[in-house]
Amino acid sequence: MIQELDLVVLTRSIKEHGLQFGDVGTVVHCYADHQAYEVEFIDGDGETLAVLTLNASDIRLQVSGEILHVREVAPNPM
Repeated sequence: MIQELDLVVLTRSIKEHGLQFGDVGTVVHCYADHQAYEVEFIDGDGETLAVLTLNASDIRLQVSGEILHVREVAPNPM
């Protein structure tokens, strides 16, 4: 079961936030039913790219034996 502070992997791209299938985020809140989660995605400098409410089907746990990948992201126009 996914818990707060777990690393999770996107199972689909979310283009409106510049996120791609396979991007890794951290769960910052679990809703009581464990069907939705608040997930934070950061860049290599530790800057937040997005904090999103995602359904359980949008993410999966990051598991041992997987390699993390780095990619360039477009600047966030704030």
